[in-house]
Amino acid sequence: EEEASAWISGLKVNCAPDSALPSVAGSPASPGPSSSSGGVGVGGGVHGYFGVPIEKVTPQGAEIPYIVDHAIKVIEEKALQTEGIFRLSGSQTQIDKLKAEFNAGVQVDLKPIADPHTVTGLLKLYFRELPEPLMTYDLYESFVTAQQERDPNKRVRYIRHLISCLPKVNRATLKTLILFLARV
Repeated sequence: EEEASAWISGLKVNCAPDSALPSVAGSPASPGPSSSSGGVGVGGGVHGYFGVPIEKVTPQGAEIPYIVDHAIKVIEEKALQTEGIFRLSGSQTQIDKLKAEFNAGVQVDLKPIADPHTVTGLLKLYFRELPEPLMTYDLYESFVTAQQERDPNKRVRYIRHLISCLPKVNRATLKTLILFLARV
C-alpha cells in the first residue's frame, strides 16, 4: 500500500484521484483538462473532423464524438458476428469519401454502408489521425511503467489512477471503446 501511494504520488502529471480508488496522501488533486472548454461537433464551427483534437469534435453535452458513438452502434447492430471485423479492410475509396464528408461538416449516417469493414476502417482511421492519442502523450510513460508492475493488484490500481487523469472526453471514449471491444 505504501509503495503504491509513493508511485502514484511520483507521477509527473497532476490529476484528481479516481473516485474508485482510496485517496492517496500527498497526491496532487488538480483535475486534468476536460471538454468543457467549448468542444463543438460536426457542423458546429469546427472545420474538419479527422486530425482535429477529440474535445473539439465532441458535441456540447455529449460524452464522446459522434463518429465513435455512431460507428459503434452501427457495428453492434449489423456486424458483431462478422468475421475479421477489425482485421479485414473495407473499401478505401468509400472510407476516403466518408472521411471527406465528415471533414465537410456532414453528420454522416453509416447505417446504409453495406460493408461493415468500411465502417470499422473509418473508425480505425479516425483514431489513427487524432493529433494526440486517446491515452495522451503526457501519460504515455506512466502507462508503460504501470504495465510493467508485476503485482496484478497494484498494476490495476496504477492504471485506474492513470485513466482518472485522462481528460473527460478521452476517458469516456476509452470506456466506450473498451466495452465495445469486449463484445466483439
